[in-house]
Formats: sequence, C-alpha cells, structure tokens
Amino acid sequence: MTRTQKQAQTSALGRWWDNLAVRERRMVMVLGVSVTVVALLAVAWVIRSGLDKRRQRNHLLSEAIRTIDRGRDAVAARKRRDEELMAIIGPTAPVLSTYLEAAAAKAGVSIPEQTDRTPQPRGKFVEKSVDMKLRGVTLEQLGNFLKNVEESQVVVVQRLQVKTYFNQHERLDVELTVATFERAKEAPKKPSKPGDKGKGDGAGDDKEITG
Repeated sequence: MTRTQKQAQTSALGRWWDNLAVRERRMVMVLGVSVTVVALLAVAWVIRSGLDKRRQRNHLLSEAIRTIDRGRDAVAARKRRDEELMAIIGPTAPVLSTYLEAAAAKAGVSIPEQTDRTPQPRGKFVEKSVDMKLRGVTLEQLGNFLKNVEESQVVVVQRLQVKTYFNQHERLDVELTVATFERAKEAPKKPSKPGDKGKGDGAGDDKEITG
C-alpha cells in the first residue's frame, strides 16, 4: 500500500468519525475499550494457563525427584541392613536345643518339652525355631532365662505366653518360641558335561578321502 493510499484511508476514517453522532462515538469508544479489555484478558489467561501448566509440570518433576531420592535412600538403607545382617549372621546357626539347655541351666530351670519347627527361608537367610515349655518357674528365673537366651545376637524370643498357678501365683507355666538364623546356602552349580565344551562351534573331525 502506497503512502497516498494510506493518507486517503486515514482521511476517509476521519470523515466517518466526524459524521458520527455523539452517542454513536461513545458506543464506538465503548466497543473499542471492550475489545481491548477482552484481548488483554485473553492474553493474560493464556499466560496464566501456561504458567499453571509449567508449575504443575515442575511440581510433578519435583515429586518424581523426591520419589527417586526416597527410593535410593530405601535401597541404600536395605543394603546397609543386609550387610549388617550378613556380618552378624553366620553360615551356620547355633544348635538351639544345646543353646537353650545351657541358658536354662544357668538360670536354674529345666526344659521339660522342646519341639523343633521346620526351617523357614527368609530371603538370604534361613530361620530355625523351637517351641518349648517351662513348668513352675518363678518370675526371677524366667527373667534370667530370657536374658540368657538373648545374649546371642542371632537368637530371639518370638513368642511368649505365661500362665500362673491357681493357688501359687508366684509359680509360672511358660510357653515360648525361640528362633535363630543362618545364611541360606547357595544353590550348587551344575557340573558341565564332558561333551559340552566346543559343542556347536562348527569344528569337526578330519576325514581321509580316498579315490
């Protein structure tokens, strides 16, 4: 568009504005302001929407980073715990029957009943436990026995049930389960068969060809 054409359009727009009544001019001005306000609001909404999406994306990213950090900390804590357990728990657990008899003798009590439970796998370890009963022991004897039992770091009392005598409240019948742990044995590697070596490598026996 040339300069002359622009001047002509501006002159025509001026004449159009001059021909408008006062009321019409006000309506045009209100319409122009309204359009401007709507445009500004639309731009502000677009900007705010974009900022909200960015904030939401940043929040999700932060949550993901925190989740990863928590997972990393949990893995590290589990690794440290496994290393500590591996340092404490040996490849062979104490023989509970012998261990408990010694603890009972030291406390001045006897074990009339003792039953071995089936060993249970616990991840990298194996749990071995015994159900046992004590009859007519005093509270002091029971306390000393439990103290003696848990002197070892790999022996724990898992269950304890106490009953008093009807006419002798100082005497107790006790049922308890004591457990110990040892490292799980690694599965033995399968021995290689004599013909496995070189199998499938394309090598063959040399043959003599006669004509």
